Amino acid sequence: MSAQFSGLVTPTTGSPFTATLRWEFTIVQKDVNFTVGSTSYTNVIQVKQELKQQIGTSWALAAWFDCYYARDKGVIKQDLYDNTNTKVYAQDVRRLVIY
Repeated sequence: MSAQFSGLVTPTTGSPFTATLRWEFTIVQKDVNFTVGSTSYTNVIQVKQELKQQIGTSWALAAWFDCYYARDKGVIKQDLYDNTNTKVYAQDVRRLVIY
């Protein structure tokens, strides 16, 4: 879990407001095989990254990422979900070049 942080949020509609947030990380699985597109990766770790917003004295889920990291490669897939578990977007690695 990260330390909480606060700042001004300016939504595309509505008035700006101050929000207090924190990240919570959970390892879902590790050392698994995973395929993105037509490329298979080994030793992959899946991490759930939850963005929580403080509402009064409680923490509510604002959004979360489902992330996959391949050993010696980095992030290979990242999906963003809103607080209703609806996928907002998916981002897959398309070309991987390590220098």
